[in-house]
Amino acid sequence: FRVDMDVVREKALEVRPTVLVPWLLKKRGQPELVGRASRVHGPHADMVRALHAELQVPCEELGSVQSLRQALVEKYTFILTINALGLERDETLGELLLSVPSRVEALAREAAELGADRARTTVDEEACVAATRDAMQALSGIKARGRTAGERVLRALRDAKNLGIATPMLDDVAQKLR
Repeated sequence: FRVDMDVVREKALEVRPTVLVPWLLKKRGQPELVGRASRVHGPHADMVRALHAELQVPCEELGSVQSLRQALVEKYTFILTINALGLERDETLGELLLSVPSRVEALAREAAELGADRARTTVDEEACVAATRDAMQALSGIKARGRTAGERVLRALRDAKNLGIATPMLDDVAQKLR
């Protein structure tokens, strides 16, 4: 029995789920940090927005499936970019924006291209890069390196290879892992 994931993805969108793309960081014993407004799309978006409002966490409703795909790729771009940067440098997100801004942008562009291909969509790459910079600024005091950063970067490289996408910046990061 073989599952065609393309069919599963398309059928999932036909069902019209409510999908949330959160930009909230909450770690035990620490206050909530908001990277940017969370994005929500689907039939229960009003309820999700109301819950966010009660928690005083910003949340925006998206008007289309394409805008949801854009939001998902923006979040993927942010996560992959900061994971890669964190493997290279032991700095906070704010320090990275100041010390290696061109590296931030280049990694974000690679991540946006890969994210779009993984999602089988087209996106506004500039918006992905801007979302990454904005969230890094909003979360400027946290360290970039997560405990699963290396695994995420290696998984992204496998995906890029399978999709035929050149990722010289991520390849460079991975060389340091080996």
